[in-house]
Amino acid sequence: MTCRHSVRLSVLALCLATGSSFAAADPQSMVRYRQSVMKAAGGHFKAANLLLSGDVVLPGQLEKHAQALADLGPMLPEMFPDGTDLGNSDAKEKIWSDWPDFLEAAKDYQKRSTEFLAAVRGGNKGAMVDAATSLRKTCKSCHDEFKDED
Repeated sequence: MTCRHSVRLSVLALCLATGSSFAAADPQSMVRYRQSVMKAAGGHFKAANLLLSGDVVLPGQLEKHAQALADLGPMLPEMFPDGTDLGNSDAKEKIWSDWPDFLEAAKDYQKRSTEFLAAVRGGNKGAMVDAATSLRKTCKSCHDEFKDED
């Protein structure tokens, strides 16, 4: 067992023993966390587009950004627990009132981000651009549906 796995198991054991959960005790902290993760995802997507366009040439970097975007997928539902539909968030109340629809949008993001990562690993520029375009459309669709964009 690696040290990292040992630490994860220790944290999990501590939480189980104390009855704690991984959700933030303070809903506002969860909102700030969610906003930080989403901002980071936007940064990864912008960086990936700069690499895809050829404006920036850094071999090996595109896969790292694609991996970061794919890693976000399973996290999405966890970042919207009950009680975090606060006024200083751009998240629409619809996330919680139409939770099954939000979960479907999150699954679509997972699928599209995984397809983007696979295309990057495949090395075909056209497939990468197509997958990035599909991922962008998925993000936009979810934002249109579930985010207030003033």
